[in-house]
Amino acid sequence: MSDLDKRTRILLAAVRIFARQGYHNAKIEEIAQEAEVGKGTVYEYFTSKQHLFVAMSKYSFDRYRDFVLQAVEAEATTQAKLTALVRCHLEFMRETSQLGCIIHREEVDTDGSLHKWILQERHKMLVWMEDFLREADAKGDLRVEHPPLAALAVMGAMGVVGMAVMHKEDTSNVAETAERLLAVLLHGLAVPENREVKK
Repeated sequence: MSDLDKRTRILLAAVRIFARQGYHNAKIEEIAQEAEVGKGTVYEYFTSKQHLFVAMSKYSFDRYRDFVLQAVEAEATTQAKLTALVRCHLEFMRETSQLGCIIHREEVDTDGSLHKWILQERHKMLVWMEDFLREADAKGDLRVEHPPLAALAVMGAMGVVGMAVMHKEDTSNVAETAERLLAVLLHGLAVPENREVKK
């Protein structure tokens, strides 16, 4: 087994153990057992439980980004790409809800480095979204009058709805929620011209 394989197994085991037990209740011995490695092997890669938790959080975010962007790139049209983006975002939030809650709740990031890293990664995603919207506007697929603000609006809406899914405040299935969110993003709140306003 390569060093990369061992490290990945430890990170995946950490995801499962931290998600089930939380940061403070999780033990390195349990993570090592879950990864099928010795406790000493964990410390060869991570100097402490906090170091492992931060690395696991970054690993999870990387998995999220790859999962979403690969799904988007696999589609041909702007509409299909947006659908894949929203659906995969919500799917990931649902599947990793326990871990997501722990990352947001646990006071582990004592020096603020993880928070700073997450903000940097979110900014990269925001830039990607802005470029995506500019391209869609140039092709005539969308009308985007202010790409930076539109990117913030789309990412913000996805974030809020994703948190609702993560905390199980939205009990609809992911496909339905994604469809409804897309309808709001693409068609807004204005009444269509061929529809009378209720009085």
